Amino acid sequence: MVSNREKDLEAQFRRELYADGVFVKDPKMLELYRQARMIGGIDANILINGKSGTGKDHLAKYIHKKSARHDKAFIHLNCSTLPDELFESEFFGYEPGSFTGALSTGKPGLAELANGGTLYLDEISELSPQNQVKLLCFLENKTVTRIGGRRSRHIDAHVIAATNNRLEERIQSGCFRPDLYYRIRTVEVNIPPLRERPEDILLLVEHFEQERGNPHQFTPEAIEYLLSQPWAGNVRELLNFLEKMNVLEDRGAITLAML
Repeated sequence: MVSNREKDLEAQFRRELYADGVFVKDPKMLELYRQARMIGGIDANILINGKSGTGKDHLAKYIHKKSARHDKAFIHLNCSTLPDELFESEFFGYEPGSFTGALSTGKPGLAELANGGTLYLDEISELSPQNQVKLLCFLENKTVTRIGGRRSRHIDAHVIAATNNRLEERIQSGCFRPDLYYRIRTVEVNIPPLRERPEDILLLVEHFEQERGNPHQFTPEAIEYLLSQPWAGNVRELLNFLEKMNVLEDRGAITLAML
């Protein structure tokens, strides 16, 4: 049985999360964020697993915010949107005149910009094998040398990686290096899909409606419908669905037929 003190502590923790813009109520997610608050105090490499739309970016930012580096830079690199041929110049930077089209002033890389703060490597599974090697060398040595440069720079950055793919399967298919996998997963965090946390669905609906300023009332059947959906796109899909409903329905009550 949960004591009143435990209930009070949980309510206080939820209020703290809400103040940080984190809206979770499901026990699994509350425990996950408690762990995140603790691991924010260490500099071990962290791997966040979760399907698209589950909130990996929010969790990474929360870890940074609760760390001693909270007042330093949080550098977000989406590995799936960066072309292979640009990885080296974007990640390590370059010196003036090092290649055609280079800025005359040179450019620091993202790793260098993250010095003292947090380097967040989103969708790390999308890195090509050759760029995985370059990233592994950086993680092992924590130094960068700009393209065209000779001086190595030591980088003190907390590294958080995230993926929506099972890296074990990518390793078996030869698409991901096992040595890089073990390097980035000193601490591993798994975010459950939205369909497995119904309390969060209700909380997100309530929060979205409150933000509107003129909230709808949902019938019990409409609530059951929302809870029964698979939400393959997770939180992102739910919020887009609510936004669509908000545009199409201006009446006060939301019924099952409307949904």
